Amino acid sequence: MITTTLYRSSRGLFMVFLFALSACTSTQAPAPDSGAAPLTERSASDWLRLAETAAPEQQLEYRLKAARLFEQQGQYTAGADILRGIPKQQLQGPAIGEYLQLSAGAIERQNGSQAALDWLTAQDQQSLLHRGTPQQQATIHGVMADLEDRTGNHLTAANRRMALAGILTGKQARSDNQDAIWRSLLQVPSPALQQSLDREPDTVAQGWYELALLGQTLEGDIEQQRNRLDRWQHRRPTHPAALLPPGEMGLLRQLADARPAQIAVFLPLQGQLKNAGRAIRDGLLSAHFDAGQSEVKLPVLRFYDTEANPDMAALYRKAVNQGAELIIGPLTKNRVAALLKNADGRVPVIALNYGPEDLASGENVYQFGLSSIDDARAAAELAMRLDYRRAFVIHGTDNQSARSAAAFQQAWQTLEGETVAAVEFDSERSTSERIKQGLHVDLSQQRARRLESITATSLEYNPRRRQDIDFVYLPVGSQQARSIKPLLAFHFAQDLPVYATSRVNRGKPDPRRDADLNGIYFTDTPWALGAMPQQRQRIEQYIERGGAPAKNLYALGIDAYQLAPRIPQLLYSPGLVFQGTTGVLSLSGEGVILRRPSWAQFRGGRATLMEIETTAEVETDERMDAIETKKQHGEQQQRYHYDDG
Repeated sequence: MITTTLYRSSRGLFMVFLFALSACTSTQAPAPDSGAAPLTERSASDWLRLAETAAPEQQLEYRLKAARLFEQQGQYTAGADILRGIPKQQLQGPAIGEYLQLSAGAIERQNGSQAALDWLTAQDQQSLLHRGTPQQQATIHGVMADLEDRTGNHLTAANRRMALAGILTGKQARSDNQDAIWRSLLQVPSPALQQSLDREPDTVAQGWYELALLGQTLEGDIEQQRNRLDRWQHRRPTHPAALLPPGEMGLLRQLADARPAQIAVFLPLQGQLKNAGRAIRDGLLSAHFDAGQSEVKLPVLRFYDTEANPDMAALYRKAVNQGAELIIGPLTKNRVAALLKNADGRVPVIALNYGPEDLASGENVYQFGLSSIDDARAAAELAMRLDYRRAFVIHGTDNQSARSAAAFQQAWQTLEGETVAAVEFDSERSTSERIKQGLHVDLSQQRARRLESITATSLEYNPRRRQDIDFVYLPVGSQQARSIKPLLAFHFAQDLPVYATSRVNRGKPDPRRDADLNGIYFTDTPWALGAMPQQRQRIEQYIERGGAPAKNLYALGIDAYQLAPRIPQLLYSPGLVFQGTTGVLSLSGEGVILRRPSWAQFRGGRATLMEIETTAEVETDERMDAIETKKQHGEQQQRYHYDDG
C-alpha cells in the first residue's frame, strides 16, 4: 500500500511518498541507487533480434535489455530510440522500474536533471510506478532524490529519502540511505533548516534537521560541537541516526581528540597591508576567545609577521620547528605561491589567498580566501537556476571590476549560458552611451529616424531595447551602481534583474543615499549582512567595528580558525559543507576551499538578507509585476503612430 503525505516548503508543495508493506510480508529493498541485475553476454543487437520473434510478454523485456546495454556502451542515441518505441502501458513487473530508470537517464543526458525530474513526477509515470513492486518504487524514488539533489532541491531530496527508510531492511541499504539524507541536509541553508524544524511535526524529521544544524556549524570549538552531538543523542536515543550515525559523526569524535595543540599564523602586521592583517588577526583571536568561554583546552596561537619574515620557506621551517601543528596564512598571492613551492606536507596549511592557476596546492595545503570568483560563480549558478540563459555584463576599467566580469563570463560559459553583450565604461559620461549601445536602443532610434525620413513625417515613437537579455551582471562599486541602475531604467531596461557583487554594499546603512540601489541583488558574507546574530553578539565584543571590507576580513579570520581542526572532515566527505561566517564552505578536489556567499537585495535603501529560494520567488513575482507594468504602459501608448519592434 502507498500512502501519500503532503508537505509545504518555501518553494511550494512537494510530495513525499511513504511506503507501508503488508503486515505479512517482509521485503528486502535495494539501495535507491542500485543498478539493474547483470546482463548476460548477449549483445544489444542479439536482444533486439530475439525480441522480433519472442512472445509478446518477452518482447518488452528483451528490448529493455538492449537499451540497457546500449547505455552501458555509451550508445545513448540508440538506447533512447528503443525507449521511445516502448508502449509503457503494456509494461509489467520488473520492466516498469527498468523502463523508468533508463528513460529518466536518457532525458537527463539530453535535456538536463530538471527535465528528467519533471518527467518522472508527471502523472503518467507516477501511475506506472504505482503498479510496480516496493523494490522498484524504492529504486525510482532514489533516482528522483538524486535528481532533486542535482537540481538544488536538497531538502526535498532528504525528505524523500526519509520516507524510503521505512522499507529498507538491509543494514547496508539503510546506511547508504542515511548517509544520503545527511549529505542532502548539509546542503540546505541553516535558516531554511531551522524554519523546517520549527514547523515539522514528525519527530524523525525533527531529529534529522537538528542533527544537520549541528553538523553544519563552524561555531565554537570542535570539542563543543562534539558535546552538542552527545546531548542530541541523549535526547533522541532511538532516532535512526543515533542508532546508525553518519560516518562524519564518528570522525568528529576522533577530531576533537586530535585537534592541533599549536597554530602558527602568518600575516602582515606592518606595512601597507597591516590593516588587513590586523583585521584577520582580530577575527582569529575573537573566535579563539569565544571558544574559550567553555571549559575546553584551546590551541596556542603564535603570530608571525610576514613583513618582518618575507622568506616563506624559512618561516615555514621556523614555525614547524617551534612546534606548529597547523599553519594559517600567508595573505598575499605572491607569498602563497612561495609557500606552495616550499611546504613539505609535514603540517596542514590553510593559505588565506590563492596561488597562480598553474601552481597546484601541495600536499596538505588548502587555499581559502575572499575571491571575486566566488561571487561570480554564485551569480552564474543562481541565474541558471532561475532559467536565465542570456546575460548583459556591465563593468568598469578598474582591475577588480574587470576581473569579476571575466570570472563571471567564464563561469557562465561553463554552465552553457550566453553573454549577449558586455560593455566597459571608463567615465560617467561614457556609461550612458555604452549601456544604450549594449541594449541596442541606439539602433531602435536609428530605425525610427529612417522611417521619418522615408515618410517625411514627424513621428511620435517608443524606442525599445533588445529583447534577448534575461538579466544584468554589474560588478561595480556602490557609487557607480547608484548611477547605472537609473540609467538602465532610462534606457527601457527597468524590468531586468540586476546582480552585483559585495562591492555594492558599503556596510553602513544609508537609506536615502542608497535608494537608487533598490532592487539590486548582490552577494556578500553572512557576517557583513548581519546573519548569525547570537554569534555576532558574543564575538564583536572582541573586535573593533568597521565597514563591510573590515567585517569580511574579520569573518575570514573567524572561519580560518574554526576550519582548522575540521579539514579532515572535508577530506573524508567530498561534498560536505559548513555554514561559515564568510558563506557556505566546501573543499574541492584541488585543495581549494570553495565559498558560496549569501544573497541580499536592496529594499528601501537597505541591504536585506535573503535565502536563495526566497530570491527565486521574489524574482518571479517581480517579473510578473514588470510584465503587468509593461502591458499597462503599452495601453497608454496606443496613441503613438510608431512603436519600434
